[in-house]
Amino acid sequence: MSAPSSMSPMPERIVRVALPVPLPGLFDYRLPEGMTAVPGARVQVPFGARKLTGVVMALATASAVPDGRLKCVLTVLDERPVLDEAVRGLLEWAAGYYHHPIGEVVASALPVRLRQGAAAEGEGISVWLALPDADVDDLPARASRQRGLLVRLLQAGASGLDAATLAEAEAPGWREALGKLEARGLVRRKMRPCWSEGGTGRPLPGPPLNAAQQTAVQAVTRALGARGVFMLQGVTGSGKTEVYLQVIAETLARGEQALVLVPE
Repeated sequence: MSAPSSMSPMPERIVRVALPVPLPGLFDYRLPEGMTAVPGARVQVPFGARKLTGVVMALATASAVPDGRLKCVLTVLDERPVLDEAVRGLLEWAAGYYHHPIGEVVASALPVRLRQGAAAEGEGISVWLALPDADVDDLPARASRQRGLLVRLLQAGASGLDAATLAEAEAPGWREALGKLEARGLVRRKMRPCWSEGGTGRPLPGPPLNAAQQTAVQAVTRALGARGVFMLQGVTGSGKTEVYLQVIAETLARGEQALVLVPE
């Protein structure tokens, strides 16, 4: 006898999870009572003798796995998706197009710490700022690396510079120089959120560009919309990456797309 059509649907207590294993398809798990999950969130689940971190790709009311064999989710790690619907769609397309296991494709889209189950929303990014009364003349003339680093931090002002920017712009040994500046009481560290406040979801602006970087960005952005090829020449640490990021930001602001190919 069929159920009446007015009967309410069964709640979605099955999650279909992409796991970082070389096997095709998603794996079904049951959500225990009182536990909820949304597509795009990470969960920890039993997989054989192991405990793996995967990403919920879909919710369902039933599974092809017999009820007695269906294992339960151990932990839901995220209240909100770490991979939104558009990204999940792209990953599913890539897995199908390249005939690669969906779980490994999804795992490759997550930073290592998120793959390992670390919290998605941490303290933020470490940023170093020069103190208001810091003066390059307070440093010995022979401390050229410290002096150059302090000048860059003074130029950055209240926005400061993060480790990625310093690593890109400074020569090897910048961490040691930064430690000495901190010991001298000329710079301090603060934590900056990864995203702007207010729920806009927009990334914070990057560091200010120097004259050479501005020239490069302007030359490329003037040619957007037309066919053209540019080669950016500069030694390691000269700030090329920030030029790429600024051009990409301008491209996205115009409603267009950008593709980044990294040979490494």
